[in-house]
Amino acid sequence: MSGSIGDAFDTTALARLHFHALDRSEQVAAIRRMSADGMSDYGISHATGLAVEMVRRVLHEAPP
Repeated sequence: MSGSIGDAFDTTALARLHFHALDRSEQVAAIRRMSADGMSDYGISHATGLAVEMVRRVLHEAPP
């Protein structure tokens, strides 16, 4: 079963939980780092569990 933490150690689900435990500014910084490291919008979406549109919105916002 993909995307769950149960009997098997699922690093993707654990990474998503960690991402969602971050506050908004930390999430934005993480998304910007992933993009700077060459990840696509779709890759970031998969890694974070956010919709591609949300990722694109963050990437197109002016940095603080």
